[in-house]
Amino acid sequence: MFLKRVCLPSYGKDRLRRTALCKTKAGNSVEMLIITNFLATQDQIADRKCVIISARVHPGESNSSIVMEGIIEMLLSDEREGRLLRDTFVFKVVPMLNPDGVIVGNYRCSLAGLDLNRQWINPSQKTSPEIVSMKEMIRKTLECRDIHLFVDIHGHSRAKNLFMYGCQQMGANGKPLCIGDKKGLLAHKEKVLPVLQARQMDYFSFEGSSFTIQKCKESTGRVSSDRVSITCFCLLGGDAPGIRRH
Repeated sequence: MFLKRVCLPSYGKDRLRRTALCKTKAGNSVEMLIITNFLATQDQIADRKCVIISARVHPGESNSSIVMEGIIEMLLSDEREGRLLRDTFVFKVVPMLNPDGVIVGNYRCSLAGLDLNRQWINPSQKTSPEIVSMKEMIRKTLECRDIHLFVDIHGHSRAKNLFMYGCQQMGANGKPLCIGDKKGLLAHKEKVLPVLQARQMDYFSFEGSSFTIQKCKESTGRVSSDRVSITCFCLLGGDAPGIRRH
């Protein structure tokens, strides 16, 4: 219902295209929205970097859909921020990456019983076509434009507030970069967006954010994308606000 509403002609083709990323194992469409200022020239659009945003890879994380709806409405709005973002970037938005799991009422898995966010290293077209198609979309995007940011929106069953998981930058020796390294300017680039979020939002917790890469997370979208030099974050929402910051 939400996509039907935002795809009404009132929003106009000047800012939105709706397409299907792929079909799921059950034959459901994984919808994708492409949002930018389509009134610009082809050269202007070609020069824009891409921002990829996805949600609901875990079907039980319904709060991620609420966040995603707010993001889409803002990107399509006539507000100054919405217009500026459309003039600057091409947004590829996948509002529900695991519709099969949502439809059958699964909490974490797909119809094949897989956690799709653990299939990014070697996904199967038969059991996880959603991740195969996401990786293919990313590959094709990189052929024509840089990907500025990839945000994968989740919910969390225990933690409070909003927070992010990023990927700490590593040096050639396999150890985390520090400020004293030659590449010191890159040492904390993954923390810039969370810091800005914390300054703007009362319920965003920088302290609750994490930038380490655990062994069990290496097959996730966040880490897989970082391996091909795409800055990726998981934006997570807890089940309720914590203590309000002042």
